[in-house]
Amino acid sequence: MKKIIVTILLVVLLGTSVVQALPNWDIYSDAVIEEGDQYNNVRIFDTPPDNTTVDMTGGLVDSLTTYDQSTFNISGGYVSTLWGYNSSTINAFGGEVFSLYALDTSVIDVFDDAIVDVLVANGTGLINMSGGIVDHAGVNESGTLNLSGGLVSDRLWASGSGIINFYGYNLAKTNTGGHYGFGFVSGEWVDRTTFNINLSGPDTYSHINLINVIAAGIDIVPNTFNLTSKGKWITCYIRLDEGYDVGEIDPDTILLERRIKPAWSWFNEQQQVAMVKFKRSKVQEILEPGECELVVTGHLADLTYFEGTDTIRVIDKGHKEK
Repeated sequence: MKKIIVTILLVVLLGTSVVQALPNWDIYSDAVIEEGDQYNNVRIFDTPPDNTTVDMTGGLVDSLTTYDQSTFNISGGYVSTLWGYNSSTINAFGGEVFSLYALDTSVIDVFDDAIVDVLVANGTGLINMSGGIVDHAGVNESGTLNLSGGLVSDRLWASGSGIINFYGYNLAKTNTGGHYGFGFVSGEWVDRTTFNINLSGPDTYSHINLINVIAAGIDIVPNTFNLTSKGKWITCYIRLDEGYDVGEIDPDTILLERRIKPAWSWFNEQQQVAMVKFKRSKVQEILEPGECELVVTGHLADLTYFEGTDTIRVIDKGHKEK
């Protein structure tokens, strides 16, 4: 968090007139914010029937807000305050955000390289955190926070009818002790990393659900992925451990590498297999030549979490897919 603190101090020392002098930008079509760009207020909207996607790889924004069903991907740079409204999606792959809020029915996904000081789900907003570093995290009103990885370094809180779901192994919670005296949650994340998170506030303990992880059999086709091929889809077959029904899988929770959602899904309860398809162009963005282990996750209607892996071979050219 040192870089965030230094950036904020610089803004304060330079005075608010510097921030006000920066340009504003209302975005209605796909765009990129990159190194060297500086904006005061950025707002992202859709232009129906198209949905706007904005990628931030660098630069500085004081306030950024997403609306409609737009998508904002941040992998670099710094945003002071980031708001998700309506049914928009924010993917924090990296970069630094001081305050990050999911409001209305917006969805925020926090991944391994993201750094956030304050992370909050308000209204009926949803936050999925599978990685990254967060100082303070919490839920208010009817917000939901799903935790399956990463580090909450300071405190976790809940109020209203907000829900915090922990996904992992050997999970335990207590309502006493901890840094703030209101208890803590400990265990192992889905990647088997151990954690211990301090709870803050007398109501937080009662808002927490501990959800076990089960193994899933994953088969990804093609098993040899040619980066130069012009195919459209990547297919994944999912089978659950005995005693669990694939018909109970919530298709909206399925993720490849904890970031890519399927474009299509089908469930055969008789044969107990689920088939989902991911857009090839989305998968190709995260692959490099060589052996590649891919993780597929999701959860059932009762919030049971599943995870499975499959290894594929990635090539540049000269091989036919099987």
